[in-house]
Amino acid sequence: LRVKQLEKRKPGLDWLKGWEDLYDWEEDHSGALIFLQNVHPNADVRAAAEACEQRWQDFQSTLGLDEKVYLGGKKSDLKDPIDRRTLQLALEAFEDSGVALPKDKQARARELFDKLASLGQDGIELSIFQ
Repeated sequence: LRVKQLEKRKPGLDWLKGWEDLYDWEEDHSGALIFLQNVHPNADVRAAAEACEQRWQDFQSTLGLDEKVYLGGKKSDLKDPIDRRTLQLALEAFEDSGVALPKDKQARARELFDKLASLGQDGIELSIFQ
């Protein structure tokens, strides 16, 4: 629902405000999930949190390849330097996810990011951006 709302936002400050709202929501919810997964004393709760983390990663991968959201940001023309920098960082995150690639390469990029997320859940820390 939140992503669909962002897809409908007008380019410019309206889009940027929607992006920031979505980002804040993601940060608020993912932190608690990661916390439970790593420190809860009950193994069943940790396992459930891990399953939720897998769904969360799928959401992240899907969002990173959402062309409607990306194009809303891409069409934005912002005057304020702080707003422009925030927009630039958002667009770079989309591009790092592969949204600007041809469709066949987007699928491969998603496979790679999903594999990285899976390895991260297994305790293997990797970064392709180092």
